[in-house]
Amino acid sequence: MSTPTIAVCNQKGGVGKTTTCYHLARAAAREGRRVLAIDLDPQGSLTAILAKNGSVQADELTIADVLSPRVQDVALVDVLTPGLWEGIQVAPATNRTLAAVRDELITTPLGRERRLADAVAGVPGYDLVLVDCAPDLNTLMHNALVAAQSAVVVTAPAFLASEGLSTLLGTIEEIRGYYNPQLKVGGVVVNGYDSRRVGHRDRLAELEASGLPVLDPVIPQRAAIQDATDSGYGLDQWPGGYPLADLYQQLFRAITKEI
Repeated sequence: MSTPTIAVCNQKGGVGKTTTCYHLARAAAREGRRVLAIDLDPQGSLTAILAKNGSVQADELTIADVLSPRVQDVALVDVLTPGLWEGIQVAPATNRTLAAVRDELITTPLGRERRLADAVAGVPGYDLVLVDCAPDLNTLMHNALVAAQSAVVVTAPAFLASEGLSTLLGTIEEIRGYYNPQLKVGGVVVNGYDSRRVGHRDRLAELEASGLPVLDPVIPQRAAIQDATDSGYGLDQWPGGYPLADLYQQLFRAITKEI
């Protein structure tokens, strides 16, 4: 049986996708799960905040070497680096190399959508794989969706952050139809919600009325979430952060209960 794999995605940046992936990884670690976190965003933000060393040296292997059609005999296990917490390992990314591989894959005629799925299949020993996707509907996101059993969409309660969801959901449907019939929408994470704002309340109501599986709980707008992330701590390790950590714990259980 393949390791449960979740693609954390949105085609729009700035909605807290990587931060959500970081705190879901922490929630998994608190439950003793062995997690492989794959940074599939050329910005390398998940690598910077979740990898123990925080950065990748010029001579280190990365996820780009695993996916590149030019590179031979580099397995996913060859590029892994320890995460901040016990049980977490990171497949790191850097802008220079992963952006180049993204472009290489566009001109690769055969198997370009399955390169990540094949790589993940060769790495046993994990309870969960989390893939932080780039905010773009390109070959990297296609690879993530083909490898995943569940696509978790992160959005924010603002019109511009949510209007592209139909396009993303259409891409998920196409991947399901052509490559990965097991892929499902694991839910929509609403991030940065402020119940005092009429616009936020209205947008959440619209999302819920649309029939999309909006996950409970929604994540509130709190400075502590980003502060803990930037400082390399889990919210359960951050002063006053336990209630927020518990929200992510509930969210993690909601996302993983059916995979």
